[in-house]
Amino acid sequence: RNQKTKEVLRMRTINTLVLVFTVALITMPVISNGANLDVGIQAGFCMTQGNYDFDLYDSQSKYGPGFYGGLTTTLVLPNLKKFGFETGVFLWQRGGETDFEMNSTDQFGDILWERTDTYDWRLSYLTIPISARYSFSEDGEGFYLKAGGEIAFLLKAELEYPDYDMFSQVEPDAEIKEKDVKDDFKNYDISAIGGFGYSFPLEKMKGFIELSFIFGFMDVLDPSDVVLNAKIRNRSFGVSGGIHF
Repeated sequence: RNQKTKEVLRMRTINTLVLVFTVALITMPVISNGANLDVGIQAGFCMTQGNYDFDLYDSQSKYGPGFYGGLTTTLVLPNLKKFGFETGVFLWQRGGETDFEMNSTDQFGDILWERTDTYDWRLSYLTIPISARYSFSEDGEGFYLKAGGEIAFLLKAELEYPDYDMFSQVEPDAEIKEKDVKDDFKNYDISAIGGFGYSFPLEKMKGFIELSFIFGFMDVLDPSDVVLNAKIRNRSFGVSGGIHF
């Protein structure tokens, strides 16, 4: 019952984000009349995790490094200078490592052997965020907060894994291989996003630094993997910098 309740709440959250995203796309051209529109570029370093949930084995998801960057647009409302909206188009690297604890026991429960298998998920997304932004000053300089939602479209999915039978005893010299696993993942993801940053003047432009957070709501594995009761949800945080022209 608890699991079903969580799934219902998750679907409601996803539907709400989709609604907010759609409304924002429709209304932004209307409210932009007379508003201040800043267009710029942004790039940074992130730590990402494919939060892996697999009942068959003990597993631990770890954060791994990645990069992101793209075009960003900030729209400041004419009568509410501290409030605005942000959107853009970005390339994000996501995924991360998952450690599986493997072992075998005899009839008395004594461990015969044990090992840790590490699987490295490498996902690449084209993302379109929509967020509300609040600046602590009317000129847009200084500290600001933002929060909203994001839709991400999968571009590439690869898996790096040790090439041996996962039910066999440890083989120290196992070859590490890569394979394309895009068919095993959904084509899109929906996430909540948040950020905290600082904007400053830079000659005729504006510079900024920002700390961002991504919390994926969807299980991004393809439905065919449900038989294994395995789920992967994207988590990420990053530090970036950029300029508005």
